[in-house]
Amino acid sequence: MLRVGSSFQCDGLLPAFHWRIRRRRPRKQLASARERVPVNTMTIRVEARLATPVPTRELEQFAVLFSHLERRLIAALNVRGEQLAAAKRRFLAEHRIRAWQFNSLHKQLSAKVASWREVRQFHLATVAKQPAKAQRESHRAQSADVVHQQQRRRQRLRDRYLHLERKLAAAVPSIRSGSRARFRAQFHLRENGYADHAGWQREWCAARATAFFLLGSADERCGNQTCQNRHRALHLRLPDALGDYTLTLPV
Repeated sequence: MLRVGSSFQCDGLLPAFHWRIRRRRPRKQLASARERVPVNTMTIRVEARLATPVPTRELEQFAVLFSHLERRLIAALNVRGEQLAAAKRRFLAEHRIRAWQFNSLHKQLSAKVASWREVRQFHLATVAKQPAKAQRESHRAQSADVVHQQQRRRQRLRDRYLHLERKLAAAVPSIRSGSRARFRAQFHLRENGYADHAGWQREWCAARATAFFLLGSADERCGNQTCQNRHRALHLRLPDALGDYTLTLPV
């Protein structure tokens, strides 16, 4: 597995590239067909900084394309209920990407959805404990006003618990690319330092395409067909939609 990320901020600094290689060693066949040697894994984390000025146009186009396709994929799978195999065939034909690039999109999207559900379940478990605590505090209260405020607090906690339950039960996870705080900033432009809505939109679009994920496999050359680190250079293969050529970045 290999991950490459970059911020694309136009501040004169060269962005750092991070990737992680997870390589599986082949299983050894024993005398018994049912006995297997445990799979050993080797994880290497590599960080590098580009040695030359960054070709931001190609990298931004790659990140924008993957960000757009990720949102299209979540709509296809979670909103329209399309099967993964059918969605993969359609994406390869319509958006001119390769099969391993689609696998990268699906892997990243699955991780985001799993993370979203895990965080919501943690919040649900936390909120579930709070009404009992508020109930104990109201029993110890002497003032009628304090008791009333504790009752209001318990009701708000119950409403929040039901709200989190409905979100977890929903078929479509409420994942916001670019962060919710930045999305809400468009409704208060002056307070958030924006001169107009166009300035906010430029920053919003840039925040939605800050990184892309490239999935590899042990049976591929250098562990990944799309991005390889060899001969002191990062070789990034662009999809067919962006020209289908290899971008070489000295590191």
